[in-house]
Amino acid sequence: MENASVLIVTALKEEFDAAKFAATIAGTRSYGVTRWIEEDEFTNAPFLHGEFTTAGGKNLSVALARPPRMGAPSTAPIIDTLVERLKPQCLAMCGVCAGNPADMALGDVVIAEMTYFHDEGKRTVSGFEGDHRQSPMLNSWVQSAQDMITDDLDSYGDASEAEARFWLLDRIYMGDDPRVHFARRRYFPPGSWEECVTGYITDKLIVRKGMKLGLTKKGIATLEQVKFFQVEPPTKLPFKLRVGPVASGNVVVNDGLTWDMLKALGVRTVVGLEMEAAQKPSAVAKGCPGATPPRG
Repeated sequence: MENASVLIVTALKEEFDAAKFAATIAGTRSYGVTRWIEEDEFTNAPFLHGEFTTAGGKNLSVALARPPRMGAPSTAPIIDTLVERLKPQCLAMCGVCAGNPADMALGDVVIAEMTYFHDEGKRTVSGFEGDHRQSPMLNSWVQSAQDMITDDLDSYGDASEAEARFWLLDRIYMGDDPRVHFARRRYFPPGSWEECVTGYITDKLIVRKGMKLGLTKKGIATLEQVKFFQVEPPTKLPFKLRVGPVASGNVVVNDGLTWDMLKALGVRTVVGLEMEAAQKPSAVAKGCPGATPPRG
């Protein structure tokens, strides 16, 4: 293989397998890759190669690769090697990330309009001083991402009555106010809120306390039963696509405080947090315009 139209890199094997599946022709889908070929398998930068046929009949040469472990130190060398080797017109990264709970719901997809390392800077006795270098995506790509729709994708599905009930009970359980939650309309279309909530009150799952909703013992038991037996992730969700800044760091974050910290460091609208996307391989300067990867 000589050059690639698109180079896609993932950080984890699960992300690699998901990207491969999503790009492969299957079922009623008429676009995608028919056959993947292993390339450079005995080197430190092996990858899969496939010819992707678009819905419009065009062909794109796609390369798919992953490092042996997650994190920028493992991912950057493979990206550098493959960008130099394949000279792709587009470099992208896909996978999972943490979504800002103020703006994102379960299953939502983030496309990074720009990425940066949030822990790049200087640490002093008075605290951390950020010194971010941001990698923006092309404006035309940002606009294309903003125009994308999700309801025709295989993984999109309108919420059922049971899923809407679970969502509301879970939001109350987590301390949110579902009445003003940004994702409410996905689970309760206009005109359905009063009827559904009244029904939950009648069924003694919730109680209304002024402008707030609370869980009854029956509501807590119902929620916990669903959580206990629902061990597999949903295959379809009423997810949305969000275009915004994505922060990268060198540590796995699970402290619940990071979003306020990121806001204080200067990027108020950050919507995603992960570990690899901000790296800017040296080979990008040699003609690869798509340096900012989407995460989801």
